[in-house]
Amino acid sequence: MMQNDVDLDWLEEKLDREDYRKLEKYIMNLCLKNDELIFRLGFRYAWSLFTECTEK
Repeated sequence: MMQNDVDLDWLEEKLDREDYRKLEKYIMNLCLKNDELIFRLGFRYAWSLFTECTEK
């Protein structure tokens, strides 16, 4: 998300306030889901590595 170059002022002018807020909420939810997915995958990898190390 940090690499996207979006002119938010322009977008806010094109959308009415309610639609802009809906879009904002949608984007925030998408980011939170991505963060959760990254955390889950990282945790699974760390747990797998931990169990592999303790088996030896």
